[in-house]
Amino acid sequence: MIIPLYIYPFPEGPAGQAWRLVAEVAKEFPQLQIIAVVNPANGPGETADSNYQRGIRELQRAGVILVGYVHLEYGHRRVDLVAADLRRWSRLYPRVQGVFMDEVPDGGAMSGPNEAFVYLEEMRNLSTARAPVIGNTGVAAPMGYYGTSGFDIVVAHEERYWPSPGQRPPPMVAARAAALVYGDGVWQEERFRRNVRRYGYLFVNDHQLDVTAAGEYPWNYLPTNLRRQAELLSGLP
Repeated sequence: MIIPLYIYPFPEGPAGQAWRLVAEVAKEFPQLQIIAVVNPANGPGETADSNYQRGIRELQRAGVILVGYVHLEYGHRRVDLVAADLRRWSRLYPRVQGVFMDEVPDGGAMSGPNEAFVYLEEMRNLSTARAPVIGNTGVAAPMGYYGTSGFDIVVAHEERYWPSPGQRPPPMVAARAAALVYGDGVWQEERFRRNVRRYGYLFVNDHQLDVTAAGEYPWNYLPTNLRRQAELLSGLP
């Protein structure tokens, strides 16, 4: 499960409840790999935030794998700025050991697919991550993104609707592909069950199940049925 946890970790209130829920589910399902993406300031920010340090520490103790948000502007962000973000993650939040690279070019967003591959290989080589490096294209990604110079995990679907058969990754890379579905009323248990083996990582954020009352932005809330999703991903009835 990959959870974009773009919720400020206030110690109390609904936000604190959301972070505690992730920790509780991780403890209850130690066999399930739960990855949380943390994003203090569209990246690590300039200085460490004590609330984030506390929240990150508690999630790590619960067994959650933590990855830090870095955006690529679809391949147009300068390499030195990306490198600076990666260094700040290591310095400000050393417990965050992986990277979530957002706004990854899909192979056609730059002057051509080859330029995109060169850019992504450079981004990948900048990382000294000790946990997964995740690339988020949000759409079906070129097969090379799953290759040895690509990403450990590719978010191949990030939408307000469930992926259609034509949007699913080929079976040979499905274990390294992720689907993130969000919006009002998107939770459908039977569709979730059908997609468990079609994606290695799956998470549904139904706004109608929001525990934070945080608004419409897709990743600043968390659904109340997180345990049920963990059960289904663990193969429980």
